[in-house]
Amino acid sequence: MDTDDKTNHDETNEGLNQEKKAMGNDGFIHRFLAFIKKHFIIAILAVALIVVIIWYSAKNKATNERADNRETELILKHETERHTMQINNLEFASIVFSWAVRSELLRDNQENLNQLLTIFTQKSGADLVQLINPENKEILLSSDKKFEGTIYQKELNFNINESAIIEENNSVQILTPVMGFNTQIGILIVEKNKTLEK
Repeated sequence: MDTDDKTNHDETNEGLNQEKKAMGNDGFIHRFLAFIKKHFIIAILAVALIVVIIWYSAKNKATNERADNRETELILKHETERHTMQINNLEFASIVFSWAVRSELLRDNQENLNQLLTIFTQKSGADLVQLINPENKEILLSSDKKFEGTIYQKELNFNINESAIIEENNSVQILTPVMGFNTQIGILIVEKNKTLEK
């Protein structure tokens, strides 16, 4: 009997506890709503302040993202224009240099050709300069002496009549024909590595 009374008593206490919790939640909601009714203006201002802070944060984030995108676009545009200018300048220098090469080839002046090649490579910023015989693809002259006397291995159109630019993944090649009196006597290849551009 005593055990039954204790069990009933525990069940009653548990029921009361649950009722208190439910009333406690309802009481909190009731008190919160009463506070809002009593301080309606303050509540509206607080909500408005929260909305303004959220709106300003979102606007600021969007503005920063636009600024970052614009900065990236400008950097990319600048790099592209810079690369184009470098290639155009190198192409022009190659054409002018080919005239000097032509003159020394026709005179068969190998010593002056070597000096001109060294100076041109240093001043132009080219990484590799080679003069190819169009008939047998032999490298007549190279800024890297290990190539001289070997056969040019890359695919190349040896029947060009004017300067041409070939861009590959890592490098840019400028091909300039060197014309004799009636025929082509050489092809000047000026190569610049993109990764080394400053």
